[in-house]
Amino acid sequence: MGQAVASHPYRKAIDELIRIGRRERGWDSYNASPVDRQALLAAMDLVNRLVDLGPVPEPEVGGLADGSVLLRWPARGGDVEIIFRDIGGLYCIRHDDEEDVKSASLSGLDALKDIVGVHVLARPRAGRS
Repeated sequence: MGQAVASHPYRKAIDELIRIGRRERGWDSYNASPVDRQALLAAMDLVNRLVDLGPVPEPEVGGLADGSVLLRWPARGGDVEIIFRDIGGLYCIRHDDEEDVKSASLSGLDALKDIVGVHVLARPRAGRS
């Protein structure tokens, strides 16, 4: 008898990342770039590390026309979006009116996990109470 394999808590997001990673140039019928491999790997790495934060809602996943990868969570007061263009990322926190509240460039997954923890889970920033 085979062993039972535990289901990945973010299987849907990982499957969607794999799917958009297979897109070829012109996937949107307007000559969009295929997803950048480094951006895809960085997004997958972050999704796999979300388990460290506890119960984080599964992100919405998308590919952008410039080859970037988007992870998005609805959050209080607006969406949290992390856009991966390469190993680093750009994150944006937006209110419902689509106005950027805060945008910054990031290079470490720990910083990205902090953004998710603070803005998606409404936890205090690391080192603060």
